[in-house]
Amino acid sequence: NVDTVLSNQNIPRQTIGSQATVNSLKINVTETPNAKNRVSNKLFSMQLKEDGVEIKSEIKNERDGINYKFKTATIITTSRKINKEATITNVSSLLTQKRKKDILENLKKIDDRIVDIAISAIGNNKEIYLDIGFSELNEISMLGEGISRALSFISSVLVQENSIILIDEIENGIHYSVIKDIIKSLISSAKQNNNQIFATTHSQDVIRAINEIDSKNEDIAYIRLGREKNSLKPTAVQFNMDDFSYSVENDWEVR
Repeated sequence: NVDTVLSNQNIPRQTIGSQATVNSLKINVTETPNAKNRVSNKLFSMQLKEDGVEIKSEIKNERDGINYKFKTATIITTSRKINKEATITNVSSLLTQKRKKDILENLKKIDDRIVDIAISAIGNNKEIYLDIGFSELNEISMLGEGISRALSFISSVLVQENSIILIDEIENGIHYSVIKDIIKSLISSAKQNNNQIFATTHSQDVIRAINEIDSKNEDIAYIRLGREKNSLKPTAVQFNMDDFSYSVENDWEVR
């Protein structure tokens, strides 16, 4: 999925290529001005490297005069192990910065029982605990995968600045009833920190939630990913949001 998520750069026509090696993925984004002119200009490349459980990145601008503002990239995978370690790191950073309020404001939109968050260390193991009004704090995993995954999104968007954040299969583990609230929180936090989020999905619930938030919202773009006929070459087509809304409301397939 990562091969094609970076296509929304307001460029008339794009080609995206990737080179994968062990624990590494390099994505190249190029521009072809029009169908007749097949000479492409490389815009930037992004290198993702997995080091233990942390995925690091480096973005390199290739064309003079273009400033994408994005300095780093973060990928949130479907791996619980990677997400857990990254989330603990992000939450620790936010708590150190006295930004607990920012975390709680976003979590309460998903579960209004949450009144506090803490990190506890037992030996070499760290765990995130939430206060939901019981006599003791609850380990976050006891509240279900949805809260853990939502916190991984929220903490990453809050701690990163001027970054690209890639979320693979955003719907995984998330109950359909809170999808819209999570997306709204991510949009608000991303704007605050000048981040751009690319989230892949196969879920009709996510698609409907995006449409319900605001089909006219210029902060949202819907891109359909596919492959050229009889080819493995990836394609990315951005929907006009009016067409997207009409399609969703009439139950047309847009995935």
